[in-house]
Amino acid sequence: RSEAAVVVALSSGFMLYPDHVHSRVRELQHDIATSPTTVLLLPSLDLETCVAETVRRQTARNLAIPRSAVREEAVIRERFAYYQSLTDCVVTTMQPPERVARDFLDRVGRVYHVWEATAGTPRSRTPSSTDVGVS
Repeated sequence: RSEAAVVVALSSGFMLYPDHVHSRVRELQHDIATSPTTVLLLPSLDLETCVAETVRRQTARNLAIPRSAVREEAVIRERFAYYQSLTDCVVTTMQPPERVARDFLDRVGRVYHVWEATAGTPRSRTPSSTDVGVS
């Protein structure tokens, strides 16, 4: 394992992959779910709003194998409670991108440390919106 700071963006479906996909898939899913810097992005915490927005977004995508609106609705309804159970660190995305970025930094900033050399001694600080170009 690396101690380097990384960002890994995963499809929400990754957290539902079965054991046979890879010998370490359960370990990876557990590590992701229990990481203090894992952030769940959902359109809304309200089920009906989340379903409607997810269906709108998914059906607007130009996928090689598109799913019907009915199937997209079934998928998010089936997974919604499970996704919310993965972490308490949730950012809703039906808001301006700048707000999403600030909310993300607020959640991750509670545990994330940026190390800087100060007189030869590392110190930590909470990242700010300027660290990721958000003003």
